[in-house]
Amino acid sequence: MIISRTPFRVSFVGGGTDLRAFCSKEPGRVLSTGIDKYVYVAVKRQSAIVEFKYRVSWSRIEFRKKIDDIEHPIVREAFRMLDIDFPIEVSTFADVPANTGLGSSSAFAVGLLHALYALKGKMVTKSQLASQAAHLEIDVLNRKVLAGSSELHLTSLEQALLYLLAANAGTVLTREQILDALWGTDFMIGSNVVDRHVRALRAKLQDDWHQPRYIETVPGAGYRFMAAVEPPTD
Repeated sequence: MIISRTPFRVSFVGGGTDLRAFCSKEPGRVLSTGIDKYVYVAVKRQSAIVEFKYRVSWSRIEFRKKIDDIEHPIVREAFRMLDIDFPIEVSTFADVPANTGLGSSSAFAVGLLHALYALKGKMVTKSQLASQAAHLEIDVLNRKVLAGSSELHLTSLEQALLYLLAANAGTVLTREQILDALWGTDFMIGSNVVDRHVRALRAKLQDDWHQPRYIETVPGAGYRFMAAVEPPTD
């Protein structure tokens, strides 16, 4: 078993200047520092005699036979990047909750790649790890969202929320289900974080909640992505 430990960070200035939409046009600069709080990633080769090749433990436990079926986006794409084609178990835990603004997803990406390389008997430099983790998060996972011919610049959470709703088009997802899928179990059920992100996403989609074309509010239940988009009525 390999266990990596990666520090979280506190960012002071420059947040967002490392996004492709900005740094492809202007120089990006970020000032941040590591702190003494960590994310831990444990990876372990499994016996070849297992029903599911991939076991991923995060806010939930996934048992998958194919990489494409893995729901955790960073794990899925890291496996593809490093050609992980053997039975493996991945689990993670941290000193602080997710979504605290301490670069938890970036730290996890670095820690996962570091552990996977070690499991394969390969050593890479810190610069290589940072470069590959950035490529994974910014280039591989930063999928484009188009409204007509215009590209929408969504945050990673807004993208994840949109894809979650669209993947379950026509089905009502409760706030609790969305919290669990995107933030894990670290948020109180009464948190309004889901409502705030839905409002932000609607604003970028120019989706009027009174006459929604994409995201419908189901009172007392949650949110539903409309399976068939119809033009608004007068």
